[in-house]
Amino acid sequence: MILSQRRMTMPTVDGLAINGMPVEKMMLAVDETGVSVGEATPATSYQQMAGLSGMIDLTLEDDTGAAYLSNREITIGLYTLGDEDDIVAAKIRLAALNGRRTTITWRTLPGVYQGRFSVGAWQDIWAGRRLIASKVTVKLDADPCLYGPVRTVKLAKGVNNVYVKGNRPCWPTMSLTPDGSKTVSVKDAYGRELSVTAISGTLSGSIAISSDPLDRWIRLNGQLRAPTLDSDYFPLRPGLNKITVAGASGTISHTPLTLI
Repeated sequence: MILSQRRMTMPTVDGLAINGMPVEKMMLAVDETGVSVGEATPATSYQQMAGLSGMIDLTLEDDTGAAYLSNREITIGLYTLGDEDDIVAAKIRLAALNGRRTTITWRTLPGVYQGRFSVGAWQDIWAGRRLIASKVTVKLDADPCLYGPVRTVKLAKGVNNVYVKGNRPCWPTMSLTPDGSKTVSVKDAYGRELSVTAISGTLSGSIAISSDPLDRWIRLNGQLRAPTLDSDYFPLRPGLNKITVAGASGTISHTPLTLI
């Protein structure tokens, strides 16, 4: 039976998925070493000063007062068995992910780990001259937090309640429709405000905002637009956030982040 046919009948038993696909459908299974999630080390910084006992804490903190975290290593032991053609096909399928950004889902964890995937050396198991199984260790150089499902909340003019799951701040995206005002602004409960002002006349069409520090932009009708000089991109904190919108309505989306 060829691999593509056998995948259709494989039960999902291990609770492990790579890029959303259960490993059983890749003709793989978790071995006795299981799944190991390494630590996420806080990035701290201290400075010693003459005349002061101890050291000054210069650590950069997020909105919850926690230090930012390093990547963590996730190690997974896998094996494949069956006919030699099946084993080779499973190796080829897994090797296609080597070096790519990949997601790992494990049992009941509230989200997925994301990171750079690497495949170790295969250890073949032989019965005489016949290949019957092969084992491998794969690793994910993962971001420290689990990424939950994207949540989208409608925004009306005025004060809006936005509840964020998880236990770490996350950076939202917004899609806004101006109401014909000259300025559109979005403000959180801590006084941080993000504003866009028309060069002339009033704002119309659509405004898209990404606040992610690695991919931060504002687009007015698809064209890049700078915020006002006193604007400040802000994250959403875990729990209840009060977001005040002026000059527009629309939606705000976020991906909850959970640290375990």
